[in-house]
Amino acid sequence: MNLEAAIPCGLLINELVTNSLKHAFYNDKSGEICIQLHQEQQEKNYLTIRDNDIGMPANFDWKNSSSLWFKLMRILSKQLKAEIEFDGGVRVQ
Repeated sequence: MNLEAAIPCGLLINELVTNSLKHAFYNDKSGEICIQLHQEQQEKNYLTIRDNDIGMPANFDWKNSSSLWFKLMRILSKQLKAEIEFDGGVRVQ
């Protein structure tokens, strides 16, 4: 991964892990956070971050959320020319 991609990717990882620690595992609640970064054929990089908390409500529309955090996720993914999938977890491609 080149430096132009590594910086926003690192920021995404930091934001997503911090968000999990802040919202999923508050009040000394324990859990797991899984971070996977791999490269498949055609040199596409895949970043997957999951935690084992209950997640967001199924009807939550994160793409149209006015939350600063979700706006930041959209901006960073745009810098990476990436797509974000959110299924209670986030996958960036």
